[in-house]
Amino acid sequence: ISDETIDVIMSNCVINLSPDKERVYKEAFRVLKNGGRIFVADIVLAKELPDFIKNNTSAYIGCIAGALAKDEYLSIIRKAGFADVQILKETIFPIDFIISEDIKCNISKNTHSSIDLTKNIEDLQKSILSILVSAKKL
Repeated sequence: ISDETIDVIMSNCVINLSPDKERVYKEAFRVLKNGGRIFVADIVLAKELPDFIKNNTSAYIGCIAGALAKDEYLSIIRKAGFADVQILKETIFPIDFIISEDIKCNISKNTHSSIDLTKNIEDLQKSILSILVSAKKL
């Protein structure tokens, strides 16, 4: 795509699958016209995930394992040159979307009771956020 030819870019949870999110946002900035905007829905983290989730294929496919901390994610957008970076909506990501049998087994291995298991799953759910971000190229 040629430089400065696009008015709006929208993305729904695919940037998170890229191992080089900085490059994705730099390319988005390059192709946008001045005054152009991005609207991105993606998954970010409120706190770091345990290794057994970060290294889990199901969690990667589900956009979880590749997620960055929220502040780091927003910083990448700003570093690419975007201004007026705003979170338009933020919600806790539904745990049912990421709890595969292998993740349940790993959580169970690290708990000693059903109360601990429930707490670990609740903590995990509070760690994963879905955000809708807007930003513009000035």
